[in-house]
Amino acid sequence: MKLFLFPLLFFCCCINLHAGIIQGKLTDEKDQPLSYATIYLKNTTIGTTSNDDGFYSIIAPAGEYEIVFQYIGYKKYSQKVLVVNEILTVNISLKKESIELKEIVVDANAEDPAYAIIRKAQKKRKYYLDQVYSYSCNVYMKGIQGLTTIPEKVMGFNTAKKGLDSTKLGILYLSESESQYNFERTNKVKEIVYSSKVSGDNNAFSWNSAAAFSSNFYENLIPLGGITPRGLVSPIAESALLFYKYKLLGSFYEDGLLINKIQVLPKRKTDPVFSGIIYITEDWWNIHSIDLLVTKEAHLDFIDSLRFTETYNRVNDTAWMPINQVLQFNFAILGIKGDGKFIGVFSNYNLAPGFSKDFFDAERLRVNDDANKKDSLYWEDHRPVPLTITEKTDYKKKDSLHVVENSKPFLDSVDKKNNKFKIQDVLLGYNYQNSFHKLDYKWKNPLLGLSYNIVEGLNITLRNSLTKEFEDRRKWNINGDLRYGFSNKKLGARTSFTYDDDLIHQQQWHFEAGIFPTQINGAEPISELVNAGYTLVANQNFMKLYEKRFVAFQHRREWFNGFQLATVISYSDRSPLENSTDYSFDWVGDNSFTPNNYFNNPNADTLMRTQAIVLNLKANIAIGQTYVSRPGRRIITGSKFPTFSIQYSKGIHVLGSDVNFDLLEAGITHDFDFGLVGSANLNFNAGTFLSNKEISFIDYKHFQANQTIFGAHYQNGFQLLQYFDHSTNQSWLEGHYEHHFGGFIFNKIPLIKKLNLQEVAGAHALLTNDLQYIELDFGIEHLFKVLRVDYVASFGNDGKLHSGFLVGFSLNGAISLE
Repeated sequence: MKLFLFPLLFFCCCINLHAGIIQGKLTDEKDQPLSYATIYLKNTTIGTTSNDDGFYSIIAPAGEYEIVFQYIGYKKYSQKVLVVNEILTVNISLKKESIELKEIVVDANAEDPAYAIIRKAQKKRKYYLDQVYSYSCNVYMKGIQGLTTIPEKVMGFNTAKKGLDSTKLGILYLSESESQYNFERTNKVKEIVYSSKVSGDNNAFSWNSAAAFSSNFYENLIPLGGITPRGLVSPIAESALLFYKYKLLGSFYEDGLLINKIQVLPKRKTDPVFSGIIYITEDWWNIHSIDLLVTKEAHLDFIDSLRFTETYNRVNDTAWMPINQVLQFNFAILGIKGDGKFIGVFSNYNLAPGFSKDFFDAERLRVNDDANKKDSLYWEDHRPVPLTITEKTDYKKKDSLHVVENSKPFLDSVDKKNNKFKIQDVLLGYNYQNSFHKLDYKWKNPLLGLSYNIVEGLNITLRNSLTKEFEDRRKWNINGDLRYGFSNKKLGARTSFTYDDDLIHQQQWHFEAGIFPTQINGAEPISELVNAGYTLVANQNFMKLYEKRFVAFQHRREWFNGFQLATVISYSDRSPLENSTDYSFDWVGDNSFTPNNYFNNPNADTLMRTQAIVLNLKANIAIGQTYVSRPGRRIITGSKFPTFSIQYSKGIHVLGSDVNFDLLEAGITHDFDFGLVGSANLNFNAGTFLSNKEISFIDYKHFQANQTIFGAHYQNGFQLLQYFDHSTNQSWLEGHYEHHFGGFIFNKIPLIKKLNLQEVAGAHALLTNDLQYIELDFGIEHLFKVLRVDYVASFGNDGKLHSGFLVGFSLNGAISLE
């Protein structure tokens, strides 16, 4: 042991002899701390950012340096320092920048001088965007989110009883990370996270990512997925003059360069734009620094405001690179208010990294397995942004609590309290947990399982589930359902077992069996809730059921990046079901229902009992797919190319099976990002029955149709097509296009633009041997955040125009009422 420790201690001493720490506090002239200031060593790429309290810390090799202090709106200051094997304290007070306003000829029609500067910056935008072909750098990131206000009640519920009381105020999430960020032009990115720390969980890995966090204002649009649908227009974008007004506030000299301070003002506050300050370097026409704000008026989702601050620095004679970025945000949801920030420090730039040809691949980010193994001493030595007192307290408190709160005695005591069974749980649902062993049982709310249709009458489904998770994220799940129809007096039951055992290759094993009423269209185009409403109120029994006795096995795995194969083999004994009741509210004066086995389809026979053994193979191919690697799992991040699918289904005529058919299908889907004009989804599908010697109507190709006023399946369905009238056992071709404009039009209309409404339009087509069908829809979404209303028109074989209005739920373009 002593022989082992000696070289280790010698190595540590050698490090200390050749490195030192510069630390201190940065304040203004009134002794107030300057948060998120930039501090760096001149002619190096070593730098840091001050914390909330103005404190900073820099680790540097021994030697003589010129340390630079820079803060937006203040005069840059520098001084020489000698770094040796000790801590050097340098406290600095910065003065407000001395702004010189150029002499301007007073003319009511004169253009502000800022416009000329912005136009020159626009001309150089592409140059600076492409100036550096490749680079690598080190990135330190800190992410903090917390709550500032919790009301006593939210939507009538007592927040304290839901665990949201004053004890939840303050920091909810605090994490730090260190990574190596690698970039090559044409957006090749690879980030490697080698250090990660999460307050309150030493086993967790931070979700910080420089690629997701950093914003390049030389791009025309700054993407903010999930916060705004169209991105934000950069103040120097090609089209910026259509969105912004500019005012030159003055200029000042810094390191012999003239820096122009320009105020950025939105022409229309409801456009996806910033307001604030941008600094442009004279003659270079590059971005020196920014301090920009986006507010709720720009139609942000979930966020009230976003503030971007960013400082650039020269890393060689011509290249200016960001050395720090800060993103601050505020949010308010149902009276619960909070804020957060992400701080990024970029250092050790290498503009000639010499990447090998195979360095960049599909992996965009990798978190090393040992990233969370760094101890507190490591972070004390490597953390460039000192912790505030609040952050230190949070680490200390939560790290101590984590040990206690994850111990078996503590978890058992919490479970004992929460697992107490109450009589009302019979009707409202019950949840039993063994938190230490990660076992979870759910008795789901039986009232939510109540429904009505004319085959079963009033029916109830009792749902149960049991889930087990493992430390390595493997998981198995058992589901069990019991169903009883009070009119046809039939009892149904089904169970399934799912095992996810490989999160890297997304491998899943699935087994299911049972006797259960099942919709003719296995894709279930109509929800039971909607069908029950139409049955009781409008005497329409759209949902068609049969009894299915089945057993099935499925395996799914991504065999290599971008290629996933799913295999299903199933046996089913399928029996027709008849109407057993004709009860309705009789509000329309017509109490007649069509038979459950009747289909207005010339190719469909009345359902007979059939037995079927069916093999299904489906391959999904995502060319150019990228992913993120985290310990024990892989997360798919998408592809800029379309995704292809090919599927083969075989009805096997053996062992008493009555079916004998071969079905081949192929599809293509793709998501488009049109920037300010919104986004779109394209979906094409084609197929043919290579043979249909023995086939039941259940095995036909059924389309996602709709005969209700509730929109559903907008990306791959038809809103005015009858459910089963055009199902086919031959060939078909269908296509769907949905475009979400994200407010591109409405944002320009007075009064309407204040409502934060968004436009959507689509075109859908279906071609079969018996049908030529086109459907167009025009709608408004984002009503009360979640609703969507559409006007839909269709043209079919009869040559007539059919139209109607539909309403649905709209969440990120995916519509569903199920």
